Amino acid sequence: MRCPQLFADPTALVCKLWPSLDLDSPLRPIAAAQSELSAPPNPIRLLVVIPFRNKWYLTRQALDALVAQERARFAITVALVDNGSDTETVIELKQWLAAQRPNPNMHFESLRYEIPFNFSRLNNLAFQQLGGKDSFDTVLLLNNDVVMDNRNTLQVFASTAQAAQRKGLALGAVGCTLLYAQGTVQHSFLAPGVVLVGAHPLKGIPFNTSYEWFQSAHVVPAVTGALLWMSARVFQEVGGLDEQLPTAYQDVDLCLGAIRAGYHNITIANLTAVHHESATRNELPSLEEAEYIYGKWGSGLTHHPQVPASLSRWSESPVLSLGEPAFPWRFLF
Repeated sequence: MRCPQLFADPTALVCKLWPSLDLDSPLRPIAAAQSELSAPPNPIRLLVVIPFRNKWYLTRQALDALVAQERARFAITVALVDNGSDTETVIELKQWLAAQRPNPNMHFESLRYEIPFNFSRLNNLAFQQLGGKDSFDTVLLLNNDVVMDNRNTLQVFASTAQAAQRKGLALGAVGCTLLYAQGTVQHSFLAPGVVLVGAHPLKGIPFNTSYEWFQSAHVVPAVTGALLWMSARVFQEVGGLDEQLPTAYQDVDLCLGAIRAGYHNITIANLTAVHHESATRNELPSLEEAEYIYGKWGSGLTHHPQVPASLSRWSESPVLSLGEPAFPWRFLF
């Protein structure tokens, strides 16, 4: 069989290929110890970047969940990056901001860029305009259709990153498991070069904490940019998001760049958020962007060393290869 043990545990194969990361202590995303929530002498300077255009109801959900986060350990700047929203959305945003209680460890910066949609550029502009690595320790890329429904999400990102670094792991991007609204997995990590540019190997399965994968963190090739934590220094070092990729694949490219620079990407598989995928933009990725990233990375994409040769590049669900060549992605266009 090409999918050994998958009937008992559909994560069995990916657990063999990407083993658990042995951290100092078990991750506790739901019930973090109170000692972990106390304010440190030097709070983590966190920049949260949220690009949006219209569809205020989505952005409001993302913001409400962000404001509800336990944030005693942080000094948070939220960059609200408006890419040309209509007047109604601008008014609703101003009303929402006016209703927020003053808080010494969270403030909001409203930025507006009247430019053609380019997700990479919007994030890079906000990062640069607000000071980059000189002003922040960490950057969190947050899609406006992602809801962090666990109020300790930021705490878990910070604690996991610190635990990994104590283990001597030079850390690149950190992600987690994103769920569809109905509770199945949309994303836990990305496999570069699998079915077009990057596949989500566990997409569509139930989120079940009895499955081995969802019990720990793992070193992985890439994580999604919909909810991505990275040191501001590393983000700047690798050049931020590639602006030649305005609509897709920026996350794969960023993570490959981090690996090339000597860093490791991890996913906190037992931490979840809800992703209302495709609720904001429904366009298919362009042929030009696919051509660009394949030209940029070549075999570093199609034969990435962190995606074992034993895994088929033709199936998003993890199956063992029967010797297939690289996926003929141009036929999709």
